[in-house]
Amino acid sequence: MSARHRWVEADEAEVDVRHLPGVVEVARRDGVLRVRTDGDASARAVLDFLLDNGVRSVRAAPPTLEEVYLEIIGSRGMGV
Repeated sequence: MSARHRWVEADEAEVDVRHLPGVVEVARRDGVLRVRTDGDASARAVLDFLLDNGVRSVRAAPPTLEEVYLEIIGSRGMGV
């Protein structure tokens, strides 16, 4: 993951976005669809797809500092 990755989240979305170009990861938790994309253009395509399919509550955000750190550093044998 890098700073160019974007997360798209949608409440109560029942659509499949895994087939869209640039989708890296898809997860569902507590009624929220969370999609990681490989950049701004892909995030925009996911947002457009969700809106075109009736989803009305969506947001996009860059990865958190923690997400970037864990992707770059990982566990590297640093068990707690």
